[in-house]
Amino acid sequence: MNRNLLFVLLMVVHSASSMPRNPFQPLLSPCDALFKQLARWSIHGVISSEKGAIAVMHDPQQNWRRITRGMQMEHGVQVLEINQQLLSVTVPAECGQPLYSWKIEGKKYGMDAYARSADSVAVSQPRG
Repeated sequence: MNRNLLFVLLMVVHSASSMPRNPFQPLLSPCDALFKQLARWSIHGVISSEKGAIAVMHDPQQNWRRITRGMQMEHGVQVLEINQQLLSVTVPAECGQPLYSWKIEGKKYGMDAYARSADSVAVSQPRG
């Protein structure tokens, strides 16, 4: 009895995994699939230092990622440039356009607007 049940279960799993694709869904080329995957990444900010810039992004699985220049984000996609305005990556040549970019939108806050040295910051003493 157990052997027959296992055989039936195996047949059901096999037939479900070999179902044809949905004909109402458009067939995507590899480049379209890549651009769709890149569109699922979202940039949340850039941290700049003397060593370079680091972008803070959400990947398609909604994990936080630190992205640096030269890093490979997806297969065939390498980070070309990170600055305060945009993040650019190279895509495979067969995709027609050499770059894909995320524009960094938002505004600068008071802490970002000016760089001050530690000598020029006034420290107030609590009154008491």
